[in-house]
Formats: sequence, structure tokens, C-alpha cells
Amino acid sequence: MRSIPFALLIFFCCLARNAQSQCETLIAEDKVIDGTHILRTTTQTLVVRGNYTYSMELRSDSKGITAKVYSKAGVEFNQDDEIIFMDVNGMRRSYRFVGMGEMEREGGTPVYHNILQLDLAAIQWFAGTGINVLYIKNNISNQMRKFTINESRQSEFSLLVTCFNRRIDKEKVNDVELTDNEIRVEPSPKPSGEEARPNTARTAAASPSDDQEVESLRRELRDVKEKLRQEIADEKSKAQQIKSVLQEEVALAKENAATQKKIYADEVVEARQKSQEEIEASRTQLAEQVKEARERAATELEKITLDVAESRQRANEAIQAAQLESAQEVAAARERATAEIKATKEKLELAKLEYADEIASARENSAAELQRIREQTAEMITQARDQAKDERQRTAEDVVTAKKTASEQILQVKEETAQEIGQVREQSALEKERLAFDLAEARRRAAEEKALLQERSVSEITEIKENAARERKPPPWRY
Repeated sequence: MRSIPFALLIFFCCLARNAQSQCETLIAEDKVIDGTHILRTTTQTLVVRGNYTYSMELRSDSKGITAKVYSKAGVEFNQDDEIIFMDVNGMRRSYRFVGMGEMEREGGTPVYHNILQLDLAAIQWFAGTGINVLYIKNNISNQMRKFTINESRQSEFSLLVTCFNRRIDKEKVNDVELTDNEIRVEPSPKPSGEEARPNTARTAAASPSDDQEVESLRRELRDVKEKLRQEIADEKSKAQQIKSVLQEEVALAKENAATQKKIYADEVVEARQKSQEEIEASRTQLAEQVKEARERAATELEKITLDVAESRQRANEAIQAAQLESAQEVAAARERATAEIKATKEKLELAKLEYADEIASARENSAAELQRIREQTAEMITQARDQAKDERQRTAEDVVTAKKTASEQILQVKEETAQEIGQVREQSALEKERLAFDLAEARRRAAEEKALLQERSVSEITEIKENAARERKPPPWRY
């Protein structure tokens, strides 16, 4: 009984030593200069999608706690762009890039990197909860992209921030405290519809159609409609081009699979021909030996018997060696096929994850665009009402009633124009969201089709290789 606590103590000591050794491999720099703790981790990959990746390293220096974020073949990081981290509880916090951003090339691939400003509270939040989603927001184009972090990357990032949090000396950090960076997601308001329209009685006075201001508003409405039509046409054209590329990739995958199968089929045919030639040669040689043996049967019977016994032994040994070699080739082919199918399934899972992120990004961008459009529409209506109110006050004493009626009609035109512009913009945003959904669905289908083609091709090629390996066996010895 006394040995149990001692064994537990040894077990926990081994765990602590293992964690310490893991942290040692993750810390790239650790020193104190002029009372400031200089600490830097290795680079940790967070997102892998096809041909692009996102990674970061944590730092503590004279500028406070920061993260150097890398985008390999991904989006460019501009100053004041944001990365929004979301934990497993749905809490979101935003952090901004404080540098101008730089670009390097790695084997011909562009690698963008910039400095993200963090603080001690961010490190403690990262270490205390699981970060499973990050958003990259471009504040120039007002576009946001979502990236889901898979479980293995979450574990690696959690270990990285835990080691950084344990190693850093909080008393020797130039902490730049960040405020108001927590984001609360609220449901988007419903369109106001008819409630936004004033219930003011209209009088048929002088028509405002000749008024310069009304003409300007109508011209602005036509320009907005034309611009949005052009944007939607460009989005459709872009989506069609991407779909064409995806179809070409699927066709190329089918062609490559057919070519590979033809190569192995030709090898099987060649192996069959060689095996048939060896069989014919063996039969001819055996027939000649039998003929010679019959001719010398009277005088060399014992010698022939010994030769036959030795031939049987050699043939059995050759058959056993061929069977062993064939079994090894079949096992190796099956093992390679299993590895290729596993890699194909992993690629398909990443493609599904990327599809889910694209759908979520499209919804986020559409919701933000609709919110911005509705706010602008409400602001335009409010401005028009305030302007009309001022006009009525100015004309209360010295302007005739017809002028008042005209200002009211101008107000109506302004409100109707603002509402129509808002509706057109909302329809444009929804159309762009639908196009993004269609494009993501096309990408998902293409990825699934390519994965299915590759899996079938691997299975068929493996079967061809197994048949070829079996057909390379020598024929059984006949005597």
C-alpha cells in the first residue's frame, strides 16, 4: 500500500517533465534585456486549406505582446485589418494589425506577414479556453473570411499559448492593454418596410418633376441600379470562370486515372507475354530432357533419377521464392493503396471544412452588408426629413403654400428614392450571397468527385498490381 503514493508521485513527475520538454521545443528565444522579458515561440500553423496556410508565432518585447502572422499564398494583411478569434463558447475578440505588412517569396509562393497587437489578457484567454474559429477581416473592402481550426491544430495552439503563458514573467512585460475589443453578435434587424414611410397627406400642387433636386435624386437612383447590375454581372462571370476551372480539373483527374490504369494494364500484358514465353521455353527444355533421358535410359537410369530429384528440389525452392516475392509485392501494393486512400479522405475532409467556412463567410459578409445598407437607408430618410422640416420652418412666414407643398413632395421623392436604393442594394447583397453559395457548392462537388475518382483509381490499380504479381509466378514443375 505504501508503494501506491510513491508510484503516483513518480507518474506525475514524469508528466511534468514531459510537458517541460515539449515547452522547450516550442520556445525559440527567452532572455531579459534592460528589465524587459524577451520571449518568442516557434511558428505554429493554424489553418491549412489546399495550397494556402496561415500560421503565427507569439512574441514579447519592448512593443508589448504581439503575434507575427504569416499568410502563405493566402490573403494580404494590411494595417488596421483585424483577426477575430472565437472560442468554443462563442465569445469573439478582435485584434488589429499595427504594421504596414511585408511580402516575401518562398519557392515562388508569396508569403505575407504582419504584426498583430495582443496583450496579457489575450494570452490568458487563449490559454484558458479553446480557440476553434478565426475570422480575417479586411477593413478596406469590408470583407470577412471564416476559417475553422481542426482539432489537432487546436491542441497544438493550446499547448503553444500555455507554454508561453507559463514562461513569461508578467512583471517584466510592457503590456499594451486593449479595450473594447470584445464583439457581441446581435441578430440583424428586420427591414422597416412600410413603417419607414411617413403618413403625411399629399396635395397635388406644383409637380416636382422639373425640380433640379428631384432630377438629381432620380439620376442617382439610376446610377446605383446600373452599378449594382454591373457588379452582379461581374460576380456571375467570375463564378462561371471558377466553375469552368473546376470542371477542367475533374476532367483532368479522370484522364490521369485512365492513363495510369492503361500503363499498369500494359505492364500486366507484358508480364503475361514474358510468363508465357518462359512457360514455352520450360516445356521445350523439359521435352528435350525427357527425349535424351529415354535414349540413355538403358545405361543412365540411376543418373536420370538423381537429376530428376535435384530438379524437383530446385523447382520447389524456386516456387517458394516466387510465392514469397509475390506475397510481398501484393502486401506492399495494398499498403500503398491504403495510404493513398487515407490521404485522399483527409483531403476530402479539408475540402468539406473549407466549404463550410466559405458558406459561413458569405453569410457573415451578407449580414454585415445588409446591416450597413439598412443603416445608410435609415440615415438618408432621417436627413431628408430633417431637411424638409428646416425648409418648412424657414418658409413658415414668407413663403406661399405652394412652396410648402413642393417641399413636402420633394421629401416624399427623397424618402422613396432612399428606400428604393436600400431595397436594390439589399437584393444585390442577397444575390452575391447566393452566388457565393453556388460557387462553394461547386467546389465541394468537384472535390468529392476528384476524391472518388482517385479512390477508385487507387483500388483498380492495386487490383491490377496484385494480378500482375500473381501472374509473375513460375508454372508448377511437371515431371
